[in-house]
Amino acid sequence: MVEEMSLVVQEPSAQMTPQQRLQQSVRAWVHFDNLANTFNKQAQNARVQKQIHEKEIQDILFAMNQSTAILEVNGARLQFQRKETKSNLSWSWLQEQLRAWFSSGESRGKSNEDLFRFLQGRRSTKISDTLERL
Repeated sequence: MVEEMSLVVQEPSAQMTPQQRLQQSVRAWVHFDNLANTFNKQAQNARVQKQIHEKEIQDILFAMNQSTAILEVNGARLQFQRKETKSNLSWSWLQEQLRAWFSSGESRGKSNEDLFRFLQGRRSTKISDTLERL
């Protein structure tokens, strides 16, 4: 359950001193920073719960031999879709691959495009099934 928190931000009054305006703005900034942090934590918790239920749904459908079923709930159509995710590029991975490329002896006389194909071919791919709305 999301708690509603609001703070009416008022335009600084011409009668307020600069110090009072600063205090008001700092209080508002702290409030909205706290609010953003709360929402980030709630979103993170919601993603964790979503993953738990997704795994449970997948296990149940697999046990029922219905892993390709389309689920319809409250007007939403859900189905497991296969997703390919490439590994993240990092500086250390790139250095390692470039060392392999140049030390292999195959790099002589090759173009930049050959190097790019070499790097793409060595990048790992993770395949997973995720529940998606259709």
